[in-house]
Amino acid sequence: MGMSGPLYSLLKDVSLELMRHSRLQDLLPDIVRRAQEFVGADLAYMALRDEYEDVMRVAFYRGTIRELPEDYVIRRGEGISGQAWEIGQIVVTEDYNRYSFRLPAPYWGDMRETLAVPLFVNNTVWGVLILAHTGQGKKYSAAEIEGLEQLAAFASIAIENAKIVDANVEPGP
Repeated sequence: MGMSGPLYSLLKDVSLELMRHSRLQDLLPDIVRRAQEFVGADLAYMALRDEYEDVMRVAFYRGTIRELPEDYVIRRGEGISGQAWEIGQIVVTEDYNRYSFRLPAPYWGDMRETLAVPLFVNNTVWGVLILAHTGQGKKYSAAEIEGLEQLAAFASIAIENAKIVDANVEPGP
């Protein structure tokens, strides 16, 4: 079955765009923006595993997320991000306010239909891409979920490459 339409355009454009970025600081905003635009989400963020602790930290976000405390972390199994990390699969919830693993307000109080896509490196979840709508009635389609899954696969490779480049670049003056 061949791909066409918005999904094909997303994957083609993203794969070309991601190859242009060699630094993580340039890459993350692009991934989050592309995913957010593809599904028309009100907010989007990417959380990455901490190199020294068994937690994830929000690396980049866009939209209506409330300001987070500097020491905010995501633990395995907590919230939709932590659940996607825990089970290694896409997690979708129709109303985050009624989601049994939700984190307390005020951080995510406006999220309704929410989707979390794990990012893998060497078969290990090391990040999660989260997209949410704040209004009721929006449902993610199978094509949107498939597109985000493919985007996450491309993003995982691009981020891994960018981390290698960042590790080999000497800090500026």
